[in-house]
Amino acid sequence: MNPMPTTPAKPATYADLEALPDHVVGELLDGVLYATPRPAPRHAGTYTRLIGALDAADPDDVRLETGWHVLAEPEIRLFPGTDQIAVPDIAAWRRAEVPTIPNTVPLDVVAAWVCEIASPSTRRRDRTIKLRLYARAGVEWVWIVDPDDELLEVYHRTDSGDWLLVATYDGHETIRPLPFEHPIPLARLWS
Repeated sequence: MNPMPTTPAKPATYADLEALPDHVVGELLDGVLYATPRPAPRHAGTYTRLIGALDAADPDDVRLETGWHVLAEPEIRLFPGTDQIAVPDIAAWRRAEVPTIPNTVPLDVVAAWVCEIASPSTRRRDRTIKLRLYARAGVEWVWIVDPDDELLEVYHRTDSGDWLLVATYDGHETIRPLPFEHPIPLARLWS
C-alpha cells in the first residue's frame, strides 16, 4: 500500500494525527498528514536487529559522554511550536547532550541521529521530504537502510545544511559506521 497524501483545504494538525487508528504510523510533514501501515516483517526485523546491535554495543553503564539513548519509532516535533511531526524508524540522542529523554509525546528534542528503513511505502518520502526536514531541524546524521538491496547509506549534515554521503555499505562485513564507534555486523541486519 503506497500512502498517497491528499492535498487538504487547510494544513493537517496534530489533532488529525491523533485521530488515526492504532494500526498506522502517522506523520505531519509540511502540513500534509501521511498514514502508513505498520512495517512488514522484513522491515520490522531489520530495525529490531539494528536496535539490538546498537544496544549491545552501548550498555547503560557506559560513560555519559559516549553513550546514546536509542528509541524505535519515536514521534518527534521537528520545530518548536509547529505541527511538523516525523516518526523515524529509529532515532538516537547523545546522553551528554540529552541526559534523560523526556516522557512526552511528541518529543520536542530533535535527535542527533535518525535511521530510516527503506520500504516500498516510505522510501521516496524518506529520501526527499524527510531528509530535507531533518537537515533544517538540525539532525546531524541520517542512515538509510535498505534490507531488500542489503545497503546501508550514511549521511552527515554539512555546515551549509546539505547532506553529504559519507559511506555506503553492503554485503555481510562488520562495519563501524559513524557516528557510532562500535562494530555492527551487516549480515545480522539482513537475516
